[in-house]
Amino acid sequence: MRKILYIWKGPYPFEVRIEKICNSLVKFGYDVTILCRWCQNTSMREEWGKLHIIRAGYQESNRKYVYLPFNPNWKRIISETIDEVKPDLIINREFYLLTETLDCANRKKIPVIVDMAENYPAALREFRNSQTFLKQLLFRTLRLPDLYEKYCIPKANGVIVVCDEQIPRLRSIGVKEKICVVQNTPVLNFQRITEKSKSNVLRFVHHGYLSGDKSILEFVKGFLAAAENREDIELIIAGKGECYDLYKSVIEQSKAPKSVKLLGSYENSQLPKILANADIGVLPFKATDFNNFTIQNKIFDYFAAGLPVLVSECKPLMRIIRETNAGWIYDCSSANNCRKAIETTAKIFTAENKSEIKYKENALNAYKSKYNWATDEKNLVEFINLYI
Repeated sequence: MRKILYIWKGPYPFEVRIEKICNSLVKFGYDVTILCRWCQNTSMREEWGKLHIIRAGYQESNRKYVYLPFNPNWKRIISETIDEVKPDLIINREFYLLTETLDCANRKKIPVIVDMAENYPAALREFRNSQTFLKQLLFRTLRLPDLYEKYCIPKANGVIVVCDEQIPRLRSIGVKEKICVVQNTPVLNFQRITEKSKSNVLRFVHHGYLSGDKSILEFVKGFLAAAENREDIELIIAGKGECYDLYKSVIEQSKAPKSVKLLGSYENSQLPKILANADIGVLPFKATDFNNFTIQNKIFDYFAAGLPVLVSECKPLMRIIRETNAGWIYDCSSANNCRKAIETTAKIFTAENKSEIKYKENALNAYKSKYNWATDEKNLVEFINLYI
């Protein structure tokens, strides 16, 4: 049986994309091992379904396994795992640990593919915890992550990305090998709940990790402004993260605090019910170097739930909405622009029931026909088959 080693800097489970990719590879006959970082209350080794889990740094300090380039502790465990597993192919997530992976794999003549879900140099510049003087110097002024990416990514044998827009960016930094698009779409048996609580309130929803690279601060401010003189709109925010306390503070200090509901952390199994009680999904991210080269998987979750979407002017989001006609594109770069977008969408959505039905049908059809894991799984397996 052909063997694949997937290397991930963080703990596992749970990471949605890794789970889908690795389970699909098992489904098509590959023996898959995940090398990840150990965390409290987990064992050094585990069988997770048909996946083999090996955790680096068992009962050791996480400081020894920080995911910095040329970390000797990671290099040692990667080398030992390669010797034990004897993989035919290695998939390395993002660019973290890639220098160690490439060095160990090259000695054994094992091909390495990078699963590059995002433009991580750009993400590092946007995280709220990256706003310290030292990180500003390293990430923004010296741009060390960009230099590291340019150094190591072209050395891989292939790259998996999540959107078409990422391909020319990678070509511009010297990637000449094969590139495949595998989006982070939901499975076709996504549990869609059609019954929702009856209400005259138009509910907007956003879910996922609340981080600085995917900030919705301006949208929250715009929504609060729009809700000051009306009680027929509501914003549901599901998830936590580094920006949660900031959003909470802004909401509590506003004139319409009851118009926004912060649900906090949720289990993945709860998502269908959360989306069922909403009318419009929102992706109001600023068009930055990060958001222009990735697709947040929540747009596909909204499609699967039959929700039309309100999106900003990020390149991948605009492309998908223009293709599917399943929502609206707005300039979301300021709170005032977001307020106008919310008010305009509310008028469109409630003024004519036929428009509401059309957008919902278009969203669901986009999910069923194209934007689902069955489609991306096929692309993934065909790409992997090129190497082993």
